[in-house]
Amino acid sequence: MRAKLAGSLSLVILASLLAGGAVADDRAAAITEIRQESNSHSTRLVVACTSPVAYTYYSPDPLTLVVDIPEVDPSKVPSRISVGTREVESVRVTSMVRADGRSLARVEVRLASLVPYQIFSKDTTLNLVFERGAETASSGAATNRTAATEPAPAAPAAAKVVEAPEPPDVTMAKRPRPRPPSSSGPRAAPGTRPRASSP
Repeated sequence: MRAKLAGSLSLVILASLLAGGAVADDRAAAITEIRQESNSHSTRLVVACTSPVAYTYYSPDPLTLVVDIPEVDPSKVPSRISVGTREVESVRVTSMVRADGRSLARVEVRLASLVPYQIFSKDTTLNLVFERGAETASSGAATNRTAATEPAPAAPAAAKVVEAPEPPDVTMAKRPRPRPPSSSGPRAAPGTRPRASSP
């Protein structure tokens, strides 16, 4: 009788443990979405989870940021998300198993440029903020400001017309018209008397 009671009690304990494990699995944290929030100064990636999460991060190279979130199921979000901003190129999500058998969600962010970033958790979200560099953020404003303050090019000066001077009024002196020679013979020079012809 006691053996039957002990066996029954063992079965009840085992069933309770299995049920507890199933409930624990159902309540395990999961990533529900990864959304993008961008403005003229930064790009924010918000990793929404069903409960608060812990995380670690590192950079295997200057243009890659890896965030590991233990005990989280990422199966509800796409494995690759295209972002396409000046700061972030894309996001890749991978489900992994650590050496101790625990699950791990890896969020790998591929950067489009070398920019400063910050990571913080708030309630059930993990926030990754990539700030635009000062030079990049101000380039548009500087361009507009330059266009507004730069004086407009002066209108081309009208071609100066130089008039040719009028020719001086030159009066042509009238030359005396030559007289035709007289048919009666040669004329004596003025002031001389004609000589008498010999008989």
